[in-house]
Amino acid sequence: MSATPETPRATPETPRATPDTPRASALLPRSVVLCYALPGVGLSFSFLLMGLYFLKYATDVLLIAPALMGLLVAVSRFWDAVSDPLAGYLSDRTRSRFGRRRSWMIVSALPFGLSLWMLWSPPGGITGGLAAVWVGVGLFLFYTTYTAYSVPYGALGVELSHDYHDRTRLFAWRQGIGALGMLFGVGAYYLLLESERGSASVPSPRALGTGIGVFASVAICAGTLALVLGVGERSEYQQRRPTRVFGAFGDVLINPHARRLLVVQCTHYVSVAALALVSAYLFQYVLRVPSSTAALLVACFAAGTVSAIPLWVVLSRRFGKHRCWSAALWCLGVAYGLLYFVLDESVAATPARIAVTALLTALLGALQSSHFVLSHSMQADVIDWDEERTGERKEGAYLAALSFVEKCSAAFAAAAVGIVLDLVGYAPGQEQNHATHVALLALVSFVPAGCHFLAALLLAGFGLGEREHARIREVLAERGNG
Repeated sequence: MSATPETPRATPETPRATPDTPRASALLPRSVVLCYALPGVGLSFSFLLMGLYFLKYATDVLLIAPALMGLLVAVSRFWDAVSDPLAGYLSDRTRSRFGRRRSWMIVSALPFGLSLWMLWSPPGGITGGLAAVWVGVGLFLFYTTYTAYSVPYGALGVELSHDYHDRTRLFAWRQGIGALGMLFGVGAYYLLLESERGSASVPSPRALGTGIGVFASVAICAGTLALVLGVGERSEYQQRRPTRVFGAFGDVLINPHARRLLVVQCTHYVSVAALALVSAYLFQYVLRVPSSTAALLVACFAAGTVSAIPLWVVLSRRFGKHRCWSAALWCLGVAYGLLYFVLDESVAATPARIAVTALLTALLGALQSSHFVLSHSMQADVIDWDEERTGERKEGAYLAALSFVEKCSAAFAAAAVGIVLDLVGYAPGQEQNHATHVALLALVSFVPAGCHFLAALLLAGFGLGEREHARIREVLAERGNG
């Protein structure tokens, strides 16, 4: 990266957009939307496996104590969260011929992929303390490079379109393309479960881990290349970059719409992280289902997520983004509460029970997709509100604040899950006691239910709708013309 001002590329597919671009020409070409969404394949694949299985891989394969592993994840994620503001600010200030966002993605893509290979493919034979050191270093590298990649990536999406509804379309495509990575992740998840249970037809968990690391690296680098070649950046934003390090993040906290969104997302991320971390334990020790059934349930969640994406785009046009998301949060609270009774260990794992669980899981995926589609679109609107007030574009600062909240929530969830498993007497690879069963059920049902009910209450007062956003865009357009 250099101090030379960026020379934007002008191509037919990526026209130079300005604040006074007419609505009809503000819609992004599908080729640009597709190229922007492609990195989501590698990201979704990586984070599905990291969220669903890596904790169990570390405790049951590498034999790292649950509390120690939870602490390692928590510390690395807190560091990750602390580094977000720096990455956001520097991304906002960067000048390069590749753009202020794409430059960071180019530099961080390869080490990000290598960190995944390191985590999933430790040297043969190391377990316990040595494995904990290796994994600790790998987690530090992973979350550092992920910050350098994801904050600029999210900021680029926020600034691509000015249109209130086209933003929802963009993030819907990103979520839909990312679902391909989820499907690949479900296949890898199935193989890992089969391998851990001693199946002779699949490689060892460590051998599978090497394959996972290689696939993730290739997918992330290929997606980044497609984005760099197919997506341009708005050159005029270079002139409205923030000038104050701490003032930029102070503006985020002053923004009332941003504060509300951040608190809502915090409660949401705690529930999602806790659910993902204990799912593998739940399948093996409470449901006692074969690997194929566990993978099927995860696939149902992914299928529900993908199938509902167009629905949220349509509903948000009709009823508004925050109303649709709020309704989804209320429904999620109810659905997660029901999950406790569906998964109760006293209920036999009959085909009917599995079918009901699969349907409920698909419903949860459909409702959860509202978050991925609508919350990021609302974040872009909130940034426009800030530009009207300050005259600066701070996508990096806002995305860094969101990432900070997400990672602190995940760190808290990881530490809490590890401590809870130790307190209830979790024993790797053995029959679990009743307290462990109850704790696992509560962590995937009542905890997410309470978090989503709270998030719905907090979101009720969100006041930045389509009419107010249209007024803001008119003000910004007048400034641009002036």
